[in-house]
Amino acid sequence: MMSTQYSLISPMPYQDQSDLDIIKSGQSKRPNKFFQEEYVIFDFETTGFKASDCCIIEVGAAKIKSGKIVETFWSFVHPTHPIPPEITRITSITNNDVAHAPLWEEIVPDFHKFTLNTTLVAHNASFDMAFLEKQSEPAGYYFRNPVLDTIALAKSKIHLTSYKLNVLLEHLNLHNTNPHRALHDAISTAKMFIVLSTM
Repeated sequence: MMSTQYSLISPMPYQDQSDLDIIKSGQSKRPNKFFQEEYVIFDFETTGFKASDCCIIEVGAAKIKSGKIVETFWSFVHPTHPIPPEITRITSITNNDVAHAPLWEEIVPDFHKFTLNTTLVAHNASFDMAFLEKQSEPAGYYFRNPVLDTIALAKSKIHLTSYKLNVLLEHLNLHNTNPHRALHDAISTAKMFIVLSTM
């Protein structure tokens, strides 16, 4: 039986002000389109690297309105098979962490509502979209949102030898206190997206 603490995934207001000065400094040009649209920056932690035979174990997302992060969405996800030790080593997520979490089919209605009428954004978006589509469509949820990849955006703005998330964050003087965890990665990517979009 699933724990009742996961019975409803509600967005949480975002109040963290870290990196605020850096983000503000990137908004000097304030492009109209960016500030008029809404975005959901999301990230999954998964049991492996192929959506065809792996599954989501954690979801994190941050919503941007008027150029600011306003809400977050987070949950562990109960997988259909055990988490490999290598994934636990990378993410610190254990089988005990997800044992009483909801299935993705229980989370996806709330995530779909959270992303409604927004543009979806992810770092290496094809990876996350593959998992989103593979696990959501059997439950009857289809994500037809526009999709942006922050790797492509970064390549159009700055020239680096690597476009890994940690490299880009360091280059932009942004911080991720807990990498390889879905919500921290999503918030860090959202901050990066704001800076890149206003360069």
